[in-house]
Amino acid sequence: LKFSTETADLSNPVSAMSTLDGWSTTQAIQIVPVTSSGIQVQAPAAAEFAASVAPLYLLELSFDSAALRPNGVKKVLTYGVDFVVAAAAGKLNLVPLKPLNPSSYYMIVATDSLKDSSGNAVKAGNDYGNYKNNVGSNAQEQTINGLIALQEGLFKAATGVSTDHVIFSDWFGTQSGADVLV
Repeated sequence: LKFSTETADLSNPVSAMSTLDGWSTTQAIQIVPVTSSGIQVQAPAAAEFAASVAPLYLLELSFDSAALRPNGVKKVLTYGVDFVVAAAAGKLNLVPLKPLNPSSYYMIVATDSLKDSSGNAVKAGNDYGNYKNNVGSNAQEQTINGLIALQEGLFKAATGVSTDHVIFSDWFGTQSGADVLV
């Protein structure tokens, strides 16, 4: 990504961040759920992750470098062992308890088991729901629909959870580099 505030001077934080080739292996991953009524989404309790459909999933993916997309799930990470979820300022933070693997790919999946502070199930955003449920009328929309179908298919194959429960999915790469000291 290139930002208008970017310069060649790496003392500029935006410029320095733009040199990274992936997400941090130790930094929390923020999700900002928005409800139509402005109700906050609380961090799920630990017991909710033991249900047949957990509210959030973090999965390590295998990746097809030629096709530039994930092609399988290496591991479904375990809540309380590999990551926890904490709420802060209206955001949900997926916090790795041990570093994620460098030069690897991960997927976050949110399900309708995620609840707002009133106890109501959080639903997919309009854009995600539209692209998930409609093939689209142009190449860009069809590509987005295909990526969502791929992500949700990998999720279902790894967890057995129906894609009907998925309200959000996205994948990301971690930065390359040396092992992290812990």
